[in-house]
Amino acid sequence: MPGSKPVVISTFDGLQTRHDIGKVPPGKLTEAHNIRFREESIISKPGLSLALTVPGVSTSSSNVTMMNAFGSIEVVDDPIQNFTDAGPYTFLRTLFRLDRGYYPDNVTFAIEADYQNMSGADYSVKIFNGLNQLVNTLVFPSTGLNDPTRYSGFPLWTPVGSLFYLQLPLAASDNSHKMFIQSLRLRTTDEGAKGTVDIPMTAFDVGTSLDQGASYRGIFSTQSATLQDPGQAASYWKYNASEWATLANINFSAVLGTFSVFGGAVAELDLFDVTANASVTGSALTLAGAANTTPTLVHVDLAPSVLTDGHIYTIKLKSQTGSANDQAILHKSRITLQLSPWAKSLFMVRVGKNSSNINGGARALGLDPTTLTGWDGTVKADLIGSAHADSKNMYLFDGVLNETGSTGANIVGTTAPQINGTKTITRIADFRANYVAGHRILSNADNGADPTQSLLIFPIVKT
Repeated sequence: MPGSKPVVISTFDGLQTRHDIGKVPPGKLTEAHNIRFREESIISKPGLSLALTVPGVSTSSSNVTMMNAFGSIEVVDDPIQNFTDAGPYTFLRTLFRLDRGYYPDNVTFAIEADYQNMSGADYSVKIFNGLNQLVNTLVFPSTGLNDPTRYSGFPLWTPVGSLFYLQLPLAASDNSHKMFIQSLRLRTTDEGAKGTVDIPMTAFDVGTSLDQGASYRGIFSTQSATLQDPGQAASYWKYNASEWATLANINFSAVLGTFSVFGGAVAELDLFDVTANASVTGSALTLAGAANTTPTLVHVDLAPSVLTDGHIYTIKLKSQTGSANDQAILHKSRITLQLSPWAKSLFMVRVGKNSSNINGGARALGLDPTTLTGWDGTVKADLIGSAHADSKNMYLFDGVLNETGSTGANIVGTTAPQINGTKTITRIADFRANYVAGHRILSNADNGADPTQSLLIFPIVKT
């Protein structure tokens, strides 16, 4: 509706409270749209029915029926942990969103995690929705190990709602009994007329602090008024148009924060075309806050025409005020490709984050691709990283049936040379002959390489 003013719905306030964009009260958990609105919008548009997905409230809309998802959602970019003081510990930096136009109410996810639990007892990790309602509890068994361990024994989950985050319990009094979650992913093989693929644009394997504070400012922060490269934490993605059909919408999202001595900081994250050396038109995500905003999910829909075939994309952050007193903070970012009708896509699973350690916290079960409708018979990968020395490589690693440790070997045909001082994305050609479904797949790198992330890829062509 021309002239209508966009608004943000504060998810803690329910459906009755309205706030202007950039003026959400501090402390509110929000999902903020910048430019165009989908089912969260309360602005009526010609030809578009209003559909607000709320736990306990049924919706009737042709837009949320007979549509299914197909892919993997990485929830944890920056590791989270519990502590021994005033818990439980809410991690809003893990916020993730399901667009109910592409994830129907009946979509079911398997859950897989890489974590450490040395407590000698099980820990219960809770998933809350955007209305602060408990929607799932995941029991993480004690491993007794000081190394990341892959686990997928959680019950299947059919989520209700569209916005979610994780909460960890209070740790045992002994600090050695903490738990750490390095990775947590949702995976679905449900399929239908529509598809969606979630591409992580950030990866981090260093921080384990609380969401935001004096000693922790996300995976990257800046006071600069010019766009800054988040370095190793920011990934690359290459758009090959022939791999996607039919691309109907692009949702660009991020969890942002601000820190300001006097208030008034404005964080901006742009989707950036590396090949063209320019921000993507209309992609700027902004968050204006008080002295210290909680991590907030911000997202925008973009037309497929903003992408150029063969170009490489990344993200860049700035503080709009450019003041030494104001910081823009980045926690995570995603590109979500929405396909309708769904004909071609890539099933992508992250198997490595930015650690050269073999057991770096993103170990995944090697999917049996023959179970994927339309699998084209090849197995590929994207390895993103750089190096701080010459002649260094990244690899995919076959951990055989080991859920932890470094037993196994680099997978033949997955070597990705890294360039000293320059980030690159390397598409590993078909290595199906050396891939073993059911084995644990992770990443490896030479000392001196600086990995960002590794994505295992199964191309899909529906007939």
